[in-house]
Amino acid sequence: MFCLKCGADIEEGTLFCTQCGAPVENQPSAGQAQRAQPATPAQYTNQQYQGMPSSVGAVAAVKIKRKKTGIIIGIAAAAAVLVIVIIFAVAVLSGGRSYKETVGQYLRANVNAEVKGYIELIPDQAVATLMSQNGYDSSERSEFIKEGQENLDRALERTLGENWKLKFSYKDFKYDIEDIEGISGEDLEEIRRNYRRMAIDVSEAMAVEIKSTFKGIESEGTQNITLIKVGNSWYIDFIEMNVGAFWGLN
Repeated sequence: MFCLKCGADIEEGTLFCTQCGAPVENQPSAGQAQRAQPATPAQYTNQQYQGMPSSVGAVAAVKIKRKKTGIIIGIAAAAAVLVIVIIFAVAVLSGGRSYKETVGQYLRANVNAEVKGYIELIPDQAVATLMSQNGYDSSERSEFIKEGQENLDRALERTLGENWKLKFSYKDFKYDIEDIEGISGEDLEEIRRNYRRMAIDVSEAMAVEIKSTFKGIESEGTQNITLIKVGNSWYIDFIEMNVGAFWGLN
């Protein structure tokens, strides 16, 4: 017979296991014992299997092996998920806004005459500078945009008439990027110097030529847009494009 706790062989009539000290009275017969499979603690080692019947040791080894394999698979799966999350986060954080997206958003804001659309294409530090120059603090962004919108609307009414909004619709607007020219040398350095005053680091700049048309209007228009790259995103060069004029700035 054997100990049901540690699996060690013990003699008939023994009251306590000589290996682990567990009581062994009222043990099943030898035939029943051979069919029994004692509980196998997870901490069994190969050395402990030596005192067990071969069938019991094999069962214990298989159970422990399966448990270890399950743990390894679980760790591998968790690591794979973590890698995917990191890759996605890096892609999102480092993707930024492309120059084509910036051009498209700028033209939409331009056609719809939306000051908020312009503001979204200006680096935050530059927006803070514009607000400060016009007497607004960081909590008054909506009021700042509202004033700029009112000023722009009045200027367009004087130029195009009161119903100017009915004359133009972005859905009737089409455009193509005709040419892109990188800005370098002293021109780039001048742009960088202007933005360093606002603690903005410009890494690149480009001039984009746009050809546009409105549905129902035969003539084509050409527009040049200066873009700057800050971090991983492209913005409009609000200094070159005089966006500050919306608030009476030169």
